[in-house]
Amino acid sequence: MVFVVTASIRAKDLAAAEKVKELLRTASTEYEKDDETIAWHVMQHTKDTLKFLIVERYKNGKSALKQHTSNPFFKVFREVLPPLIDGDVPLEYFHEFSKL
Repeated sequence: MVFVVTASIRAKDLAAAEKVKELLRTASTEYEKDDETIAWHVMQHTKDTLKFLIVERYKNGKSALKQHTSNPFFKVFREVLPPLIDGDVPLEYFHEFSKL
């Protein structure tokens, strides 16, 4: 079963939003190299350009999250992101089911 994590991000302002967008592009490229990662999608809201959504798809919950947080880019991401955003980054966890 595919394990999915969603993360919602709100940038502080338009300048920060551009930096967040670039950081997320890099993150997507880096995290998709991990064996347990199926996909790491990043999106920007169509009307509120300060809002971003990340949809992370993994093969396995526990081992994938361990691999994700062990990725060297994870530390960089956790250091660079906070000054650019407004508030916390709420995470939600799902099991994906499609056509069975």
